[in-house]
Parts: sequence; structure tokens; C-alpha cells
Amino acid sequence: MGYVFPVVTMKDVALAAGVSPATVSNAFRGRTGRLSDSQREHILQVATSLGYLGPNPAGSALRTGVVGALGVMFSESLSFVFDDSSAVTLLKGISHAAERADLSLMLLPFPPHRDDVVDADRDARIVRNSLVDGFIAYSMPDDHPAIRSANSRRLPMVIVDAPFDHDLHYVGIRDRAAARICAEHLLSLGHSNIGILVDRLVPDGHRGHVTPSRLRATTEAVPRERLRGYRDGLRSGGVDWKSVALYEAGGLTIPHFDAGAERLLHDRPDLTAILAVNDELALAVLRVCQRREVAVPQQLSVVGFDDVAAAAAAGITTIHQDFVEKGRIASQILIDHPDTPQKVILPTSLVIRRSTGAPPR
Repeated sequence: MGYVFPVVTMKDVALAAGVSPATVSNAFRGRTGRLSDSQREHILQVATSLGYLGPNPAGSALRTGVVGALGVMFSESLSFVFDDSSAVTLLKGISHAAERADLSLMLLPFPPHRDDVVDADRDARIVRNSLVDGFIAYSMPDDHPAIRSANSRRLPMVIVDAPFDHDLHYVGIRDRAAARICAEHLLSLGHSNIGILVDRLVPDGHRGHVTPSRLRATTEAVPRERLRGYRDGLRSGGVDWKSVALYEAGGLTIPHFDAGAERLLHDRPDLTAILAVNDELALAVLRVCQRREVAVPQQLSVVGFDDVAAAAAAGITTIHQDFVEKGRIASQILIDHPDTPQKVILPTSLVIRRSTGAPPR
């Protein structure tokens, strides 16, 4: 049989130290103006001798309404934020502002649903039970149950990239306009036989060539806007959108990206250029090209999006955006949480590197 140790309370410390429970609370909160240094040292020594570690954080949160933590929501498994370069850099920016405000971060993953009813209830329950002062939602699908549940708690929330909601704080970029610039860059080099590789249009695990009905069903706002930008740019250059090879990888992991790039190049070896919806996809195309001994850009030009560190190292032409600044601004908005919804649109720029060139003759 194990030993059962009695729970030491603030009242026990107050009785042993000869002070009131409120004075013990002030000693642990560091309110030195309400008691002398010697009093505080005496109270803390008594608490240590009794094995009392301080007020219960959950109870303190209930009394004050302040937890000291920000919840970061994303629609993938927990490992995603450590594998995805954009997510890692965004978290760095979020943490910069949070640290200055003495706040911690709670990561709230919501992997894609398998059972819509059961998983939606699970997502809502996770949000309801999260001890946080506000939420940052990073690139979530349209009408996600976690966002609805967070809204119902009446806590401040910032949307980063997606979904767009006029009633909430928002930090993002003009994805459609930036994507159009990518397409126009390829057209200016003389390309017309162009393919597009997208990560995920709906979080249902589907992969393959994208049909018009699949495109209309898209619930992921970022790839949707970027595809619209590619379409705008190609159409303006006289390219028939129906002739564009559009392939969906079916997920947000490197194995999905590599398999999608392999399938696209296998099915369409005639392509002279590929527009990738993000840099991780573009890097996957480079890996497949290396295995297939396809020279970049002599035989195939590749354009990414986001300008993560690995893309710069690989010489990928891409759209640059500042994820650290995006995260910092989102976190700062939560810390300040003004009543009027803030809309912050960050600048982007096309960075031309060695992965693009004229099409082969």
C-alpha cells in the first residue's frame, strides 16, 4: 500500500507563519509593497518547510480570469509544427512577443477528420477545456469547429492566413496577387506548358489530378487563393486554364509532397515548368527531378511560394513573406486585444533564383 501525504494549503502556511492567508498570497505573488522583505522571506521559508509550492495556477486563473498563455491552433498533427518550415518560423515570431509579455504558448493540434461528428465534438471540447487567454488560428480550413468553439468562449482570437472572417483579427498576405506574379514570371520566360502542384484542397486525404468539381469544393483558403492567382496570371498570358496540369498531393507532409511531385512528373513529362503552392512542394519537385535526372532549369523550371530557408539554399524562385513578423504581429494583437478587429496585410516580393529559366527548345 502506498503512502498518502496530506495536502498542505495556504491556510496551513498562514497558521504556521502567524499571518493571514492574504499575506501568504502576497508573498508568493511578489507584492513587496504590502509586506517587508523579512516577512516575505519568513513566509517562504515556512512554506518550504511544509512542502507548500504556491497557489494552485488553475484556481488563480479562475479568480483573476488571466491564465498567462496563448493557444495556437492548427489543422494537423502535433509533429507538423516541428516539421513544417513555415510553421516553425511563425511560432518563432509568436514566441518573441509572448516572451516579452511573460506568456507561454499552448499548441492545439486538430488533425484532419475521419468521423465528422465525433471529431468535430472532440475539437470543440479541446478548445473549451484549454486554459488560455486567447487564440491564434494558423491556416485553418473554412468553418472549422475549433474556430466556432473558440468564438463561443468570447476570448480574443487572431486568424493567421485563413479562414478570413471580417469579425476577427487577421494577419496575412495578398496570396492571389502574389501568385499571379509567379505565373507571369514563367510566362515572361516563354513557358506555356505549365503544371501546378498543390498540397491539400480539402482535409480528406484525397490525392490525384484536380477536377473542376474538386476545385469548387476547396475548403483551404490559402491554396484556393494561390490557385486563383495562378489562373489569373496564366489566362492573362493566353494560356487555357483547362490545359494546365493540376495535381493535389493530399496532405501536408513530405511523403505526400514527394509522391505528388513524382506522380505529376510521371504523368506529364512534357511540362516545362511547375508552379508549387508552397516551397516544401517545390523542394519535393527538385528531389524528384534529381532522381529522374531532369535538369533544373534547363529542362524544367520550378517556382515555390513562402521563401523558407531551405528554398533559398536550394536556389528556388519564390514569393518572399516574413513569417517571423507575421507571428510577432499576431501575438502582439492578442496581447493588446483591442476591441476593433485589426486587419494587417504584410508585403510580399518575387525572389528570382536559379530554379527558373527559359523553356527548352
